[in-house]
Amino acid sequence: MEKELIHRERLETFAYRLGVAGILSTFLIPVFLPFALGSVSIILAVLSRGSDKKYSKKVKKALAVGIAAIVLNVLYIIYAAGTVAALLADPTGRQQVNGLLYRMYGMTLEEFLGQYGIPQ
Repeated sequence: MEKELIHRERLETFAYRLGVAGILSTFLIPVFLPFALGSVSIILAVLSRGSDKKYSKKVKKALAVGIAAIVLNVLYIIYAAGTVAALLADPTGRQQVNGLLYRMYGMTLEEFLGQYGIPQ
C-alpha cells in the first residue's frame, strides 16, 4: 500500500513538472513540444489518481498546468499566424519578406509559394 502511494506521488510530481516544462517550451520551442508535454502531463495526472474517486490537490495542479500548456500553445500559434497574415497583407511587409526570401533562397515569395502549388 505504501509503495503504491509513493508511485502515485512520483507520478503527480512528474506530471506537474512536465506541465511546467510544456508552458516554458511554448515560448522556447513552440508547436510540437508543448502539445506533447502537456498531453503527457494530463495523462500521467489522470493515471496517478489510481482507484481513488477524487483527484488530490497535486493532481488538480498537474491537470491545470498541462491544460494551460496546451491552451497557451494554441493561443501562441494563433497569434503567430495572425502576425504573419498581417505582415503579408501590408505592402511594405510583403516587400521585406520578398527581400529576405530572395537573400536566403534566391527567390521571391510568389516563386516560393508557386513552387509548392499555393496560389497567391
